Amino acid sequence: DTTKYLSMAMQINVNRLFENPPTTTNATPSAEDYYNITNPQITVSVNSAGDGIRFTAKDGSRVSLGYATAPATVSLTKNDGESTENYNNRVKQAEEDAHRATGLGVLGFNDKQSNKVDIYSSIADLETQLKGSFVPYGTDTNGNQYVYYDAVYNQTRELTSSNFSFIINDVRFTIDKDESLYSVMSKINSSTAGVTLSYSEVTDKFTLTSKQQGMGENIVMGDTNRNLLAALGLQNTDIQVGTKDKTNSVVTFPVDNNNDLIPVSNDNATTTYGQNAIAYIDGQKIERASNEFTVNGVAYSLKELYANNGWAPQTDNNGNVTNATSGTAVTLAADVTDLKENIKNFVTDYNALVDLLHGMTNEEAYSDYEPLTEEQRAAMSESQIKLWEEKAKSGMLLNDSTVNKILSSMREAFLTTSDGFGLYSMGITYGGWQENGKLKITDEAQLQSALEARPDQVRDFFTNASKGVATKLDTVIDNAVRTTGGEGYRGSLIEIAGWPSTLSETENTLYTQMLNHNKRITALKEQLEKEESRLWTQFSAMEEALSKLNEQNNLITQYFGQKSS
Repeated sequence: DTTKYLSMAMQINVNRLFENPPTTTNATPSAEDYYNITNPQITVSVNSAGDGIRFTAKDGSRVSLGYATAPATVSLTKNDGESTENYNNRVKQAEEDAHRATGLGVLGFNDKQSNKVDIYSSIADLETQLKGSFVPYGTDTNGNQYVYYDAVYNQTRELTSSNFSFIINDVRFTIDKDESLYSVMSKINSSTAGVTLSYSEVTDKFTLTSKQQGMGENIVMGDTNRNLLAALGLQNTDIQVGTKDKTNSVVTFPVDNNNDLIPVSNDNATTTYGQNAIAYIDGQKIERASNEFTVNGVAYSLKELYANNGWAPQTDNNGNVTNATSGTAVTLAADVTDLKENIKNFVTDYNALVDLLHGMTNEEAYSDYEPLTEEQRAAMSESQIKLWEEKAKSGMLLNDSTVNKILSSMREAFLTTSDGFGLYSMGITYGGWQENGKLKITDEAQLQSALEARPDQVRDFFTNASKGVATKLDTVIDNAVRTTGGEGYRGSLIEIAGWPSTLSETENTLYTQMLNHNKRITALKEQLEKEESRLWTQFSAMEEALSKLNEQNNLITQYFGQKSS
């Protein structure tokens, strides 16, 4: 509730605070009648003395008050020779007078006052809504220093900063008065203090919860400058605030009208301590800080307190249960979730390998795209060269017998059964040649059942040392890529292409073929050079014969020319 009481000297008739009240059976309807009819979520009441008014929200709703007409703007001029302190006091007094001239001020409320905290407002704006008044800081108007005192009036520390500071689990926080409570909560919750600060608008309370479970002093905190934690209602304290003069000879405390000391925080904070989880397993008491724990390799998750017909464990001096005739039976079952996921991933990976190998042996070949010569490369761009070579390399393994043999061996690895247990027993189907022997899980429930009811057979099917699928696939792969052994004993792919940094790098089919091709090229070049030399010799002889023939022809022509003359 938001409650403010009016001064008896003001003699205010609360029934005249609302204009145009609705028609009721009463000749003179009260403000309560008016407000309670027009605002079904909020009720208004007046105390018996008629000098106080209370607004009450229903079902934890928010009550927010505000100006219907804002107070007059205060504009004062500083007088000549007037001190800044006196001028500020005059402005403050004028603002208070302007506020009291409004209906809200007459009732004793402030603008934006609410029965709920707005966590997005600044701390300075929320002082009246928090659980306790803020401790002042610095010096009072007489130059006296504000200090903390404990319950027996021993000085604890001086207040020297307008900032709020506190410690939670050895983590220090410094908060500016203009920061919002949301910012404070974010700083605390994202820190290494191991706690979570939350606010409930329903209960209008702040709660600080440890992230650590179990017994122990999991939250150690305290205000170190001013009293923000106490004002939030998070700790109980009898610390008071007072002032000491500059000579430390006089101590004064803020007091109320009864001359009683005013505490800086209230005593509404409550603490709920964490407890360890306690379970009795096989007659032994097990105590853990968390509801989640593992004993003898079995993971337990405690969900609620056990109470069966009022049974409670009775223990001896060693903590052993002596009346363990009741309790909750725990049935252990293997968790096959990971195994099932591993088999599903295996099927996926195996099918991907089949697609890769099958794609290589069925790739289209482009016979028109021969390897490029150096001259052709020089005349093409990089992108043109890349596209050309992709076409030229396509189909290099078309119908390759070695790759097809590897594929065939992989398919055969899944065809065997062990005591009538095979792929079909696990809800897995095996594709025929038309489907390239790919696997498919058609019944996950059957796979789950096989893992739970027949785990040994599943294990043997995949991992048996002599006939398990994994063993067979390992043999197929080893026969294809084995790099050890002499020539003729290595893997089939290694025999064809070799492997870098091993003897097979020069002892393989492709390397031998390239050597033979190079020898053939060298022999052809030598033959070409010999043939070229022979032809040049013949051409030279022919040129010489033709030259002589032309010479003789000229002599004959010259001779017959002389005869005719």
